[in-house]
Amino acid sequence: MAFLLVAGHGYMDWRFLGFPDGSLTAFERETSNLRFGAVLANTLFGFFGIAYGFRWVRRSKITTWALILAFVVVALPSVLLPSCASLPGCPQAYETVTGHAFNHGAGG
Repeated sequence: MAFLLVAGHGYMDWRFLGFPDGSLTAFERETSNLRFGAVLANTLFGFFGIAYGFRWVRRSKITTWALILAFVVVALPSVLLPSCASLPGCPQAYETVTGHAFNHGAGG
């Protein structure tokens, strides 16, 4: 269920990019597809988790650990991405990965 909650939160965040005037910052434009992909991944993991809970999928320790790892690798970054500007080290990591300056629209 946590994956589905994260997916719902991410979907609302993705749908409201640029709200209310429609203008997007460079950071929002560059991460829009990533955010939508994270919504899809969280939704798929959420449905898999439900199937796992209802025993439609064979239970094993490996599957349990895979879901926990998926939560750490997919769901947590999905929640942290919209607040990247206020997290220490996130803008520097973004600049390292993309190769250009972090521009989230603050500062005029």
